Amino acid sequence: MAGERGNTVLRLLDRWAGVPLVLLAGLARRKRQAPPAALRRVGVLCLGCIGDLVLLSGPLAELLALRPQPQLTVFCSRPNQEIARMIPGVAQVVVLPVKRPWEAVRLVRACGLFDAWLDSGQWPRLNALLSFAARASFKAGFKSPGQHRHYVYDAAVPHLRTRHELENFRALVALLGTQERALPKLSPLPGALAGLPGKALPDQPYAVLHPFPGGYRSHMKQWPLEHWAEVAAGLCACGLAVLISGAPADTEGNQRLVNLIKANGANATNLSGVRVEPTALLLAHAALVVSVNTGIMHLAAAMGTPLISLNGPVSVARWGAVTQPGRGEALQSPRGCAPCLHLGFEYGCEHGGCMADITVEAVLAAADRLLAASGQRAAG
Repeated sequence: MAGERGNTVLRLLDRWAGVPLVLLAGLARRKRQAPPAALRRVGVLCLGCIGDLVLLSGPLAELLALRPQPQLTVFCSRPNQEIARMIPGVAQVVVLPVKRPWEAVRLVRACGLFDAWLDSGQWPRLNALLSFAARASFKAGFKSPGQHRHYVYDAAVPHLRTRHELENFRALVALLGTQERALPKLSPLPGALAGLPGKALPDQPYAVLHPFPGGYRSHMKQWPLEHWAEVAAGLCACGLAVLISGAPADTEGNQRLVNLIKANGANATNLSGVRVEPTALLLAHAALVVSVNTGIMHLAAAMGTPLISLNGPVSVARWGAVTQPGRGEALQSPRGCAPCLHLGFEYGCEHGGCMADITVEAVLAAADRLLAASGQRAAG
């Protein structure tokens, strides 16, 4: 949903038209007190970015552990449909056209009656309007301060900036009776590796670098390319091949990075544009992943890969990677004003720069520890 999330016109329309529409819809809806005792069909709406749905996969696993197990339908945007299909136990995935809300409403209603409906959106009013249109006995979503989007729900869970987003999602799903504490986990099909170009998997152990984030004002979350090139040289020096992942739009930027790495006497392979599911397997087989705070970071964590995450305006406490014990190191910018993001658009300055305060030495030291713990040679 990167295009929609970064589209200023859509965001303004969502707020100035969405707020009064949601308020009117809420006045027209008769509220219910509790979900039905028997949950045969549950609909889950997630129009957020890839990272949102990766984190949500943990609470959804808790939901699918209920007995009897409900049939789960995930409604998502086009960019995160592959994530939805990798969540174990999901019965149906419905891709909604975010830029054509009238068509999205038709698709939601065509799926029939649900016993419960969960909206995982934190701020968009579009989610709330689609939830109003859904045919469900019980509807729940977030009450986010200042967003005026909770009026259509039977139950509104406070969306808190004082807890990790995984805990916010757990609080939402817990309305349906979940009690487990499952970590995010995805199950890509082994055959998805066929989606990799040529001989993308090297014969030697490899590291994956993901330098470009998505979403609104994504450049504020970037780390300098010169720093990435130095890290790549250090990883190559310890015997790792280096692969650079990214979206199709990152191809040119990734190639600039590859050229810098070669100028430092090392080598790297540009893998921009690989689909999400084969990327998940690529990450799962990696000796190490280094990523800015974006969806691929959460995907690597869910695959259990040793992970270094680079966080500037994004708070580790709010949106950090949820890794298995001993499998992750989160580096936060030491700048005093960082972090500044909560919902994803509250940047505290115009030009950023806090990411540059994370040093190459800190990244290589973290790589040294993670590689040593997994039996690889130390970096540098």
